[in-house]
Amino acid sequence: PPRARGAFTLRVVMDPPWSIDVRDEAALTLVVVLRGSGRLVADGRGTEMQPGDVAVVRGPQPYVVEHLEVDALPAAPAHLSVTSAVIGPDQSCTTPDGTDLHLAMAHGTHTWGNTADGTDSLLVATYPGTSEAGRLATEALPRVAHVPAGTGPGTALVDLLVHELTADQVGQSTVVDRLVDVVLVATVRAWLA
Repeated sequence: PPRARGAFTLRVVMDPPWSIDVRDEAALTLVVVLRGSGRLVADGRGTEMQPGDVAVVRGPQPYVVEHLEVDALPAAPAHLSVTSAVIGPDQSCTTPDGTDLHLAMAHGTHTWGNTADGTDSLLVATYPGTSEAGRLATEALPRVAHVPAGTGPGTALVDLLVHELTADQVGQSTVVDRLVDVVLVATVRAWLA
């Protein structure tokens, strides 16, 4: 079973246009759309996501998360032309030309993005290694497992995770890790069903 230990979990808040090139080499990542929309592009395939949708991305290969309507922008391919950030190993965060973005994009302890309260909001949690993600998740799932809203972990569970993530309380890291595990298991169950 999955067992997060200090999972890198944060709320991403963005105003369009935006695109995040994720090269963190994580074994597994959960992406939940909280507000707005987005698209996840892995191995040349795009998955459109709406509020409540959950995607599980199997790594360690890179992928892109971007604003859904980024194709409407003048330059193409969109995910290469409007990259807001590149996330590297150890969660380094830079512009495409290498300028550090950690301070510019931080909005509190567990909120990150190009604005404090943007049009698009995502919850992102990464399992850095396969031992934390669990064999079921790393072997049974495709590269991207997309679970539409209403069929996955449910808003109550995700809302609780977001609340714990944004409330600075004793034991926060442990509670967030366990909730990330529960969201992952609920998502895998829904995808397998």
